[in-house]
Amino acid sequence: MKKKLLLTAALVLSLGAATIPVSPVGAAATTAEFIVTPGELTLDTVPDLNFGTVPIASLMDNATTTSQLVDYDNEDEGANANQTGDVQVSDYRGSNDGWILSAQMTPFVADADGSELNGSMTLLGDGSTSTTVAPGTFGQTIDTNSEDVIIWTADEDTGMGVNTDFISAGAANYVTLNQKADAVAGQYDSDVTWTLAAVPAAEP
Repeated sequence: MKKKLLLTAALVLSLGAATIPVSPVGAAATTAEFIVTPGELTLDTVPDLNFGTVPIASLMDNATTTSQLVDYDNEDEGANANQTGDVQVSDYRGSNDGWILSAQMTPFVADADGSELNGSMTLLGDGSTSTTVAPGTFGQTIDTNSEDVIIWTADEDTGMGVNTDFISAGAANYVTLNQKADAVAGQYDSDVTWTLAAVPAAEP
C-alpha cells in the first residue's frame, strides 16, 4: 500500500509540474544561409552521320537522290563526334533562360578530286528528354552552304540540367543530293558545325 501511495503522489506532482507556465526571459533571431554557385551551358556530344552508298547513275540521271542514315561510323571521324547517334546539351547556369542549338554544313567534297556535291540533310530526333522540363522537338533540314539553321530550342524555364535526343538510323533521317552529271566515284564528306547559344535574358 505504501508503494502505491508513493506512485500516486509522484504522478500528481508530475501532472502539476506540467501545468506550470514558462515565462520566456528573452528571444533571439538568426538566419541559416548558403549560396548556390552557377555552372555552364555546354554542348556535350553530337554524332557523326553515315548515309551509306549512292549509285553514281542516280546522281547523274536524277534531279535529286536521297539516301537514308545507316549508322555513325565514318571513315573520317569528326574531332568532337560520337558514334552513337546521341545529342546532348547540359544547362547548369541556373538562369532558366533557355538555349538554341543550330547547325550548318558544307557541300559534300569528293576525296578523289575535291569536286563538290550540294544538297541537304534532314534530321529528326526520336524525342527530347531532360532532367527537368524537356526542350522542344529536335529536327530540321539543313542545306549545304546555308547559314546556321536552328535545330533544337529550349524556351524559358525548359531545358535545364541534362537534355538528350537521339538521331536514329532509318528513313526519318536522310540526305537529299542534287543532280551532278560529272559526278566521280569515291567517298564524299561534309563538315557539319553545331553551335550552341544562350538565349538572352528577357528585359525587365
